[in-house]
Amino acid sequence: SAWLCAYAALTGRLYRLPTLQLAALIAFVALLVWFALTLTPLAGFPVPQAWAIVGPPGALTLDRAATLVEILKLTGLGAVFVSGWVVAQDEVRSERALTTLLTLGGAYAVWSIAAFVADPAAVFGVPKTFHTDRLTGSFLSANTAGSLFGVFALAAWITALRSLRAYFQGGAADAGGRRKLFAAAAFRVALTLLFWAALLFTVSRAAMV
Repeated sequence: SAWLCAYAALTGRLYRLPTLQLAALIAFVALLVWFALTLTPLAGFPVPQAWAIVGPPGALTLDRAATLVEILKLTGLGAVFVSGWVVAQDEVRSERALTTLLTLGGAYAVWSIAAFVADPAAVFGVPKTFHTDRLTGSFLSANTAGSLFGVFALAAWITALRSLRAYFQGGAADAGGRRKLFAAAAFRVALTLLFWAALLFTVSRAAMV
């Protein structure tokens, strides 16, 4: 999905990118091309001698599968960065994206708590090797889950403070607008409490700090 967002963003904005951002994009694409060349014997360096045992055509890398996975991870990271940059160009769009992300995070937190209560010693039916009495969500480590819920809790609390400030400072002139502000603030406060509950179930001191 991040790749699709980045593609849609770049197809409409590529020629309007500032010089610095365009140069960074070109450098990133060149880096991907260079990494792709390591999957072949065309990279311009001697092929490792280990390929003499396997046979031609060989490649600069010894493990094509691992290198391909790393290339896909790098492109995914670049796509996420570009998607975030494009979303952040508009305040309304960034607000909607953050609200959507927190809502999905809230659904994930509800599922994680329910799964933990149902079977704290397993993830998707697979027994956990450690942290059997702590919430781990879909992860095997409670600290990983705690870090995720900690970030969600902080983001939800910041957005809740913004909504509360807008409500108490009269951000809407009519009664309907004030009700919408109150509903948004209440929803974000509830999300904050939900994320904190999930975080406490992880018993992760590092994540809480």
